[in-house]
Amino acid sequence: MEETPVIQASENAAIHHILVFAKHDYVLSNATSILNKGGFATHGFTNLMEASDYIRTGALDVILIMGGVDPHDKISLTNGLPEFAPHAKVVDHFGGPATILHEVLTALKS
Repeated sequence: MEETPVIQASENAAIHHILVFAKHDYVLSNATSILNKGGFATHGFTNLMEASDYIRTGALDVILIMGGVDPHDKISLTNGLPEFAPHAKVVDHFGGPATILHEVLTALKS
């Protein structure tokens, strides 16, 4: 069985803060675990109000929105970005966990 290499954020770079918003706790747990192992500081939420409150802190580089999230919740969540976290990237993740780290790293490079 071949082992998949773990992609990590650059050790010399500042720690990036990722907000993970998911519909289900098990999806949230899996995504935050993957990102933590990749060297990111993750902040996970299944509650829209709590996630919105975190965005207001401004300490945010990427919002990772997992599949299954209500589209209206996504709109509500991202409405405050121009004011509170204008440089934050939004990543819509639909699919399995294998590409989460790659998608976040790609967003940070764009």
